[in-house]
Amino acid sequence: MKINFKQLMGIVGLAFGIGFIIYAVYSMKKIASMKEEAHGIASWFADHPFGAFLGGVLEEKASAYDQTVIWLLIAGVVLFILGFGIFFFNRKKNDEQ
Repeated sequence: MKINFKQLMGIVGLAFGIGFIIYAVYSMKKIASMKEEAHGIASWFADHPFGAFLGGVLEEKASAYDQTVIWLLIAGVVLFILGFGIFFFNRKKNDEQ
């Protein structure tokens, strides 16, 4: 079986799509963990205004990456689907010839 350029691009799309998805899921877990830690810090100092301020700042910093990670996940899914389609469409086309 000879792999042509389009099939190779399909494999690359699959690989990058899977990589993006794995990294996005990993990042989502890290962000959720940071938000829990920020909430824990804020709850320790609930009676003091500085604690509420510090917890709010930490949660805001952790939430700043939410949208970026969501777009990374979407890009990973799109790349995976495109790579899958390109690879298998071209494979079927070559097998018929």
